[in-house]
Amino acid sequence: MSELPLYVRMAVAKGVIQMMRQFEIELDEYESSSSHSLDYAKDQFTEIVGVFDYMRTHQGFHSYDRLLGMFEPLYKRYLALTEN
Repeated sequence: MSELPLYVRMAVAKGVIQMMRQFEIELDEYESSSSHSLDYAKDQFTEIVGVFDYMRTHQGFHSYDRLLGMFEPLYKRYLALTEN
């Protein structure tokens, strides 16, 4: 499979960063409000994992490991909240 153009890879990376920021906001809202649901965060989690899967299966995403490292603390936080 050929490498995707740089502008496509950059757009995907920028998009996943924005998704992670929104995911973090949703987790913050859930932790600070007893009436806030994790439903939207669950949907965001699924979308983020889908983007990472896409990045993993296509060549040229040199930022994959770094982005995955940024997501790991959010992932662990989400798992801790869903286990309770």
